[in-house]
Amino acid sequence: MRIRCQREELIKALSGVSRAVASRSPIPSIEGILFTVLERSVILTGYNLELGINTTISAVVEETGDIVINANLLIDMVRKSVGEEVLIYTDNHSHVFLQCGIAKFDFSGIVASDFPDLPNPETEESLIISSADMKEMIEMILFAVATDDSKPVYTGARFILEENLLTLVAVDGYRLAVSKKNIENSKNRSFIVPGKTLAEVSRLIDGEDDIHISTARRYAIFTLKDFVVTTRLLEGDFIDHTYSIPIGYKTRTKINVSDFYSAVERASLVISNVVLNAVKISFEDDMVIVNCNTPVGKSHDEISAAIEGDGIEMGFNSRYLMEALNHCNQDEVYLELNEKSSPIKIVPLEGDDFLYLVLPVRI
Repeated sequence: MRIRCQREELIKALSGVSRAVASRSPIPSIEGILFTVLERSVILTGYNLELGINTTISAVVEETGDIVINANLLIDMVRKSVGEEVLIYTDNHSHVFLQCGIAKFDFSGIVASDFPDLPNPETEESLIISSADMKEMIEMILFAVATDDSKPVYTGARFILEENLLTLVAVDGYRLAVSKKNIENSKNRSFIVPGKTLAEVSRLIDGEDDIHISTARRYAIFTLKDFVVTTRLLEGDFIDHTYSIPIGYKTRTKINVSDFYSAVERASLVISNVVLNAVKISFEDDMVIVNCNTPVGKSHDEISAAIEGDGIEMGFNSRYLMEALNHCNQDEVYLELNEKSSPIKIVPLEGDDFLYLVLPVRI
């Protein structure tokens, strides 16, 4: 193979595709990026056996072919070189030559036959959603995806499709996040996408183009403006979140998100990383009082708020509460509470675009 391409376009493609490259693996080829050179373009592919990302760049093709190049080595070479055009070619022994400006490199590549085949499933269903809506939904729930593998199914988010409605649900055992958007859809179905995949999809979204999401039995394909993301789906019993949501409330508070976040953040300053303590929050007499008492010290804060119903005092993990507040994208929300053992519910003033639950802790 022998190609010439624009350095900036190549850097952008490498930055996206490399997110699916394995950092360390006993299989050297999946630490690399597959170059598939066609007559007028080049397809770049990264695939770590769970997540695959590919994109196509324009190039002056002098000779077709394919090769796998170590991702870290290639990215460093291209980024640290100076020049507008990159020349890449190989010999008959999988040796790679790269030139950009006055910089020249030669190094060993890996034969393309060692690179695993990217899944190309026959997709059964598809949906279309705007990039902005998809990015917003992902960012609103991603913080609540489980990060440990004690129950692998919760390391993903559940996509629930109902008539003209898409719901994303994430849960980690301590909090639950739900985001909803109206979209065109006529068939009910659900599937679970790994949280790592959703994080990469969110990072790759650029512009306002629609995203096409196609699903098969074990895979999903996200087709973005510049990249195609192929992911293995998670299997297992995901919680039916509707049964976890408390019905009604005994206490409801309309509160300024920024003010409440700041008060909880200040209270958490006396919480040690060694001993995790709860912040104590009291709802009474049109006042939300935030206290924290730890071996490090004590804190006290107050916020004016309109409170309906009974007064109540509860304890919460400050980080879990702050993350929910930080991702709701609202100036004001309702905080709804029932018993001391029930989770706090954070909902918008109007509609049901999102819902967060955070479990209380003993104080």
